[in-house]
Amino acid sequence: MDECGNEADDLRREKERLREEKNDLLIKCNKQIQNEKHEKRMYKSENDRLVLKIRQMDMELASFSNKTEDNESGFSRLTKVYY
Repeated sequence: MDECGNEADDLRREKERLREEKNDLLIKCNKQIQNEKHEKRMYKSENDRLVLKIRQMDMELASFSNKTEDNESGFSRLTKVYY
C-alpha cells in the first residue's frame, strides 16, 4: 500500500513539473510572438516612412524637371529674338 502511495506522489510531482514546463514554454513562445510583432511594426513604420520620402523626392524631381523645361523654353525664345 505504501508503495502505491509513493508511486502516486511521484506521478503527481511529475505531472506538476510537466505542467510548469509547459507554462514556461507558453510564456517564452508568447514573448517571442510579441517581439516579432513589435519588429514587424517597426519595419512597417520604416517602410512607410521611406515610401513617403520617395514620393516627396519624385514630386521634387517633377518640379525641377518642369522648371528646367520652362527655363529651356525661355532660353530658346530669347535666342530666337536675339539671333
